[in-house]
Amino acid sequence: MPSRGTARSIPTVRWCAPRAGWESASAMPEPGDTPPSANPFWAFSVDLYGRPGVAAACLALQDRRGVDVNLLLLCCWAAAHGRRLRREDLSRLDAHVAPWRDAVTRPLRAVRRWLKAPGDAPGAAARRLRARVQEDELAAEAIAQEMLVQALGTDVAKAPSAAPVASGDPALAAANLRACCFAMSGSLPDAADRRDLAVVLAAGWPDLTPAQVEALLTA
Repeated sequence: MPSRGTARSIPTVRWCAPRAGWESASAMPEPGDTPPSANPFWAFSVDLYGRPGVAAACLALQDRRGVDVNLLLLCCWAAAHGRRLRREDLSRLDAHVAPWRDAVTRPLRAVRRWLKAPGDAPGAAARRLRARVQEDELAAEAIAQEMLVQALGTDVAKAPSAAPVASGDPALAAANLRACCFAMSGSLPDAADRRDLAVVLAAGWPDLTPAQVEALLTA
């Protein structure tokens, strides 16, 4: 694992086609759920995503900017390992997982959401089916996270255990999060984006004051 605070961009690997738009309401697990993956990034994500306000902030950024929630979480996880993700890195990572997201995760998400109001289908049977689909969607999200970690390459991908939330340099996390928004939208985060990013950053590094969070996101 690289020392904390070490800023390095990811190596060039083989990437897939550009991203497309996608459905909202990512089905990340609740804290305490059994993760479908041994990937340490998954355990980190469950912790961070389950903290107050983080899910709503991530989904708002997803809806407004088209940002993949897994990429937002990856920005924080990479920072916990001393890893800088630049705009071009995040664009390539997004393109790498886009085919899987579009062909697998999005359709499962659409089915799960449709089954909330399944029309004339028997209610109990539809609820059981929805629960199974949600399990499959979570498994798809876990595979996407494994793809992201593998695409990072080198020592971060080989980390034997999850870096705890609040480890690493919060300035690096803020830089990664800003780069993620820019990579997905083509423009710097606006005031609404910064408010949502502030929720994520403050949840990951709770010792920061609101003024420190704001300063890091506007640096």
